[in-house]
Amino acid sequence: MAKRGRFRRLDRTIPGVLSRLGLDRDLEEQRLLDAWPGLVDKRIAGHTRAVALERGVLVVAVDSPTWMTQLRFVKSDILRAIAPRFRSGVVRDIRFVHGRGA
Repeated sequence: MAKRGRFRRLDRTIPGVLSRLGLDRDLEEQRLLDAWPGLVDKRIAGHTRAVALERGVLVVAVDSPTWMTQLRFVKSDILRAIAPRFRSGVVRDIRFVHGRGA
């Protein structure tokens, strides 16, 4: 804890507070869901929406079975695009689901 009368930088304090409250994972999940359109190309983003992160599995809603098939072929490329932007192990796999708000 900082001594009385001393200030600490918020950018160094907030991550620790979020972690102690158990909110750091929720924040990381939301960052990932928000970043989805920028992680994939425009055509993919137009047919998909990241909807959840469940135990390291990113759940992506897809608007058609045809697109689900296409995405299975590029899943490893998408995982490689995600890796440098998020902590190691945050996303271990992707599950494509039909509907759910795509």
